[in-house]
Amino acid sequence: MRDVCQDIIEYSRHHVVGNEMQMLSTILCLATAYSGRATEFVPVFLVGELAGGKTHCQITAHALINPKHQHEITSASDKAPIYSDALREDSDIRIIKFGEYQKLSK
Repeated sequence: MRDVCQDIIEYSRHHVVGNEMQMLSTILCLATAYSGRATEFVPVFLVGELAGGKTHCQITAHALINPKHQHEITSASDKAPIYSDALREDSDIRIIKFGEYQKLSK
């Protein structure tokens, strides 16, 4: 049986150059969204230098997750997820993606 982490690294090498460690940690954190208990969820924040591949890493990692399990916050005026009954009651949504702050419409 192959090691899942090695498979993720090999996948990332075809899509993300030089960010293998960030890719592995991002995918493993996203996988915690499928845990049965919210206390086991691990948030993901990608930080790094300008033009360091953070956005590409995020897009590549999220491509592995079923789109119906994701919700994207696209503007700073979107209602905060903590106050949104619709988001909390939607059993399909597992991951809420926040865009880059400077790119959110205000």
